Amino acid sequence: MDRHPVEATGLVSPEAFEQVMQQATRQMLHDVIHAVNQAPDGQWINGSEMQVRDLLGEYRRRVFEAALQIKTEAAEGAFPPTDPSTGQRLKKKGTGDRSTLTANGRVSLRRRRWQHRGGGAVVPVDPLLDRAEATVSRGTRQLCCRLNGTK
Repeated sequence: MDRHPVEATGLVSPEAFEQVMQQATRQMLHDVIHAVNQAPDGQWINGSEMQVRDLLGEYRRRVFEAALQIKTEAAEGAFPPTDPSTGQRLKKKGTGDRSTLTANGRVSLRRRRWQHRGGGAVVPVDPLLDRAEATVSRGTRQLCCRLNGTK
């Protein structure tokens, strides 16, 4: 995903996010109506409901992932990390992926890694994504508990 316009505060405008999602939204709408149109007469509901459910589930995951990615990029651009002892900007170490299983599906995000002069890496945006830096979200854990609670 390319850099997207964001406000200096690290907040993402709804218009910027809408611009990012336009193509994916058009494709999802095209795929949904195609599924309904392909259902045989007398089976419009039964012949399309599961395919549409799956399409919307994947779209929900993509929207959530894109929103988190653009917010991550905004935060990284708004708050470049500095070494607290020297006040100098940290050296870029490249990008790395972070994957989390969420109630909306598995989301993968790219975020910047930085190097301290004395060694060691830091990824300042990770605690913003999740203070616990968990690989399974609270929403996923809640869904698992609900599933386990039904007999």
